[in-house]
Amino acid sequence: MDVKNALSLYRDKGASFDTDFHGRWLRENWWVSLPISAVYLILVFGGQRWMENRPAYDLRRPLMMWSAAFALFSFLGLVNTAPDLLRRLFVENGWHDVICKANFYNGRIGMWAWLFPMSKLIELGDTFFIVARKRKLIFIHWYHHIFTLIYSWYSHHDYISTGRFFATLNFGVHAAMYAYYAVSAAKVTKIPQQVKVGITVIQLSQFFISIAVTVHTIIQLARGNECDTHGVNIAWSVVLYLSFLYFFLKFFYEAYIKPSKVKKLKE
Repeated sequence: MDVKNALSLYRDKGASFDTDFHGRWLRENWWVSLPISAVYLILVFGGQRWMENRPAYDLRRPLMMWSAAFALFSFLGLVNTAPDLLRRLFVENGWHDVICKANFYNGRIGMWAWLFPMSKLIELGDTFFIVARKRKLIFIHWYHHIFTLIYSWYSHHDYISTGRFFATLNFGVHAAMYAYYAVSAAKVTKIPQQVKVGITVIQLSQFFISIAVTVHTIIQLARGNECDTHGVNIAWSVVLYLSFLYFFLKFFYEAYIKPSKVKKLKE
């Protein structure tokens, strides 16, 4: 995409986005997400080892700006995709067409459907702040980053119909999550525990809804109805979202429920 085309998309807010032209590189090179993920893992664990005997960097202000930028990006993604999804879902088309018709990859919605997987590459930078600040790196963090990147690139390659739901849900969750990270890094106020719990709850809700959407595609294909997805993508979607659900439920229990039980026992 040259500068002229980029400026054109900016001026018309993505209305002229043509996925066969603007999104061609991602469609033809989705597999690049695999070596990128491998390099990411090497840098993450190599970086942790390199930081072992070094003092932690503060990076509070850069982290605040990074998180605020992603919160804004995610919010813009949500306000651009959610109204269209809700209108088609409840006013025009209904559940089946919204879940099974991949008719949103061009125009303004198509541009955000393309920006969504591309943003997953930049999001890998989240881990830099954890490693450089010598904070605890939990398994679900890097697992979620890697497989979200790979799956979103792979799905965009095939123009999967469920991408509309998955992207919109993720934009909403990340708008709240990164806003929380930004406020936390700014240390302008003490964030109540209920907010932290709420962020995890909406993350879990995302996975429940995504699993329900995937189940709908399985039922439609089993009945012989048309649905713009295929068995391999569905299989990866099931594995991915069930694993995310399991690990986030485990995190929820260990972070919020287990400590409360231990506290009651001590009392």
